[in-house]
Amino acid sequence: MKKRMIVFFLKMLILGPFWIATMTLLINNGEWHVGLYSFIGFLIASSFVGVKKQTHIGSKREIVITSGLILLCFPIVGLLFHCNIIKALLAGVVLLMGTYSFLLVAKLVLDKISSGTNKN
Repeated sequence: MKKRMIVFFLKMLILGPFWIATMTLLINNGEWHVGLYSFIGFLIASSFVGVKKQTHIGSKREIVITSGLILLCFPIVGLLFHCNIIKALLAGVVLLMGTYSFLLVAKLVLDKISSGTNKN
């Protein structure tokens, strides 16, 4: 339970600003609250997943495929919703930076906690 709470707070602190910045880039009229609502939905939905699955980075192949799909999907979404394609691509890059920053920090913090509990 302790690890689950730590991952939840790390998501709010690290991934939250990146998520809201992404939604702000995608929505042209400055409605940042839509990004906030979607982030709250993301937090609730991801709370049902185990800690190991939330912090699993994956193999190099999985990282390349996932990054490629995200960077491909965001410009397509930009085309569908008549958004600037460059802004949509930038939104994908921002979201990827936030995701990988969260994964790195969460992995380091959870490894530190695990090594601290194993010493006792």
